Amino acid sequence: MKRLVEESSLLFGDRLAPMTSTLGFLEADHILAAQTFCDWLEPIMQKARGASFMQRLVSGKLEEILALLLPLTSVERRRYLFVPTASSWTAFFDNGHHGTDVFSKVSRLSKLLECKGLRVVAVPETKEGEFKGARGRYGAIILEVYGNKESVLNYLRAICLINDGGKWDFSQSGTPFPFEDIESYSKHKIKQRFTFEMLKAYLKELGLSPFEEDFYLPPGNNQAVLAKQQGPSLPTSKEYTLEEARAHY
Repeated sequence: MKRLVEESSLLFGDRLAPMTSTLGFLEADHILAAQTFCDWLEPIMQKARGASFMQRLVSGKLEEILALLLPLTSVERRRYLFVPTASSWTAFFDNGHHGTDVFSKVSRLSKLLECKGLRVVAVPETKEGEFKGARGRYGAIILEVYGNKESVLNYLRAICLINDGGKWDFSQSGTPFPFEDIESYSKHKIKQRFTFEMLKAYLKELGLSPFEEDFYLPPGNNQAVLAKQQGPSLPTSKEYTLEEARAHY
């Protein structure tokens, strides 16, 4: 039986998950996006905890740049990357130990920058069972598009196929794009309503190839911005190596 998502089809063959399991994108310049992020969040964190933000340009291959997010952390994120791509979109990553928190940051930034934002999720279905201690992950394919000023949550469009604790669920909201395969959404088998192939096709229509390494850091625009939160960590926060974050996979 064909799997929901083949690991080999994902960025770096999924071996950097969870860092690459949820991808954020802003249709804006990466330098501007990083500065807007810091200008927005720093006063909030300064008032709450006396924290500040430092930015610096970083170069190298994408895998090397993603390694700058380590260690991954629980409770709070402290490192953020804004990576240029071979398109009008900037990729967004953070160092959360379960993956990037795209919604709270990209949705807000898309309002501040007056641009579209995306949340892209592609997680293979590898869960071994429902017994205690079962290894693996529940599968998911999600596309969220932000940029609706009239909406409180800023959603333009959301399409979601997830395994919710052992039960598959499909949902959609917002106005479909002209390129969508709307007929598939009513298929009898829930897992066929929104496939990985459909996700890639939709993203291509939007100008993205996020599962290809050469989509990131194109020649002539190959420096990313690393934004780091400075100041004391929350006492309940823990740090994880990539191997520790992947231990249950």
